[in-house]
Amino acid sequence: LKQNKDETMSNYFEQIIDGMVFELYFEELLKKENIEIIKYLNDLINISNTSDKKKVKIIKETFDKLNNPKHPLKNNLLNLDKIPEIKLIKESK
Repeated sequence: LKQNKDETMSNYFEQIIDGMVFELYFEELLKKENIEIIKYLNDLINISNTSDKKKVKIIKETFDKLNNPKHPLKNNLLNLDKIPEIKLIKESK
């Protein structure tokens, strides 16, 4: 179960990174659809000088916050498929 949760978190953070890249490359297309990714990541906690135990706690808390179905980031990531160019790229992976 823990491995599944870790894999789920890893996959979700990968989706966020992909969304950030899409926003950088297709800024106008995302704006047209009112989809924003990066603005919801401005308050992330820097964990570089933190103990491993605390890093894990912060990562899990961040995942729970950003993966909440009511969080705009979660919905915006799901809405990326509305953009044909992005949908095509995602399907080719």
